[in-house]
Amino acid sequence: MKRTWIPLLLSLGLAATSVFAQSPEGMGTQVTKETLDWVQVLRQCSAFLYPLLATLFFGLVLSLYKLGMLWVEDRRSRILYCTPFAETSVGQIGQLLREWGQRSEMGQLLHLMFAKARRDEGNDDLYHAEIAHATGMRRDQFNTYRAWTQFLSDAAGALGLLGTVVGMYMTFFGGKLQETRILHGMAIALATTIVGLVISLILGLFLTFLSHVFDRQMEKTREKADELRHVLKGLHRVEQDQTAAGALVS
Repeated sequence: MKRTWIPLLLSLGLAATSVFAQSPEGMGTQVTKETLDWVQVLRQCSAFLYPLLATLFFGLVLSLYKLGMLWVEDRRSRILYCTPFAETSVGQIGQLLREWGQRSEMGQLLHLMFAKARRDEGNDDLYHAEIAHATGMRRDQFNTYRAWTQFLSDAAGALGLLGTVVGMYMTFFGGKLQETRILHGMAIALATTIVGLVISLILGLFLTFLSHVFDRQMEKTREKADELRHVLKGLHRVEQDQTAAGALVS
């Protein structure tokens, strides 16, 4: 069924191309091509230019910093992601965590869980509490970035709206409609709206992308922590059986 749409879409595309490719004389209308000059648009923002650029700058700095932190966390945790704890001996897991456990936040969580198990302090409730605490701290840190980026994105849109209102006010202020006043006021109104919306969309795109990356990292962290938790529970159960067997023999 989907394949039948492909020839139809191609035919419509070719037809539209042939229509727009016709000369202006053949269509009986005069066609003029206008391109959007972004330099001119920025100049027309007047006093709103620097606040708008400031929101874009700080939003991009925050987003790039958070992107770098997520990338470093992923790189330093990759070997832990790829290690199947269920198929690895306890000694190898301990050596791996001693080597890589302090290099990432996920590694610190797994190293803490393993250390508590070796000190015979581990139980299922404690493991769940450690996982919830570590993931909660990371989520709080990301929510701080999310709140600031969302604020900057909303601020860009609000500045664009404010520029629109100011431009309209400049157009009709004084009750006299002069051509230069109209052009100047409408230019500010439209330019600030365009720039504010574009900046808001850019910051919103970064926020959505980084939220997706962060959620994937948190999901991997919980999966590896649960995998290690099951291994440590099995180890603790074996040690209890050995202790009970030793008591019976004695």
